[in-house]
Amino acid sequence: MDGNHVGDQIKALRIARNITQEEFASRINVAKSTVSSYENGSRLPSYDILIKIADLFHVTTDNLLGRSS
Repeated sequence: MDGNHVGDQIKALRIARNITQEEFASRINVAKSTVSSYENGSRLPSYDILIKIADLFHVTTDNLLGRSS
């Protein structure tokens, strides 16, 4: 599994939906800098945030984690 699969997935899903980092951060109730950290791989989202992200993008947490296609 790619070391930053979660961050790559988050960024790809966010960009595909034309959502800015700032708007995305607001929707999942974190700081914009936190979203940036997720996307560049320096930080991983907590379980609670991972679930919020999956719900927002209508994907599974397994998809975000690279465990399914």
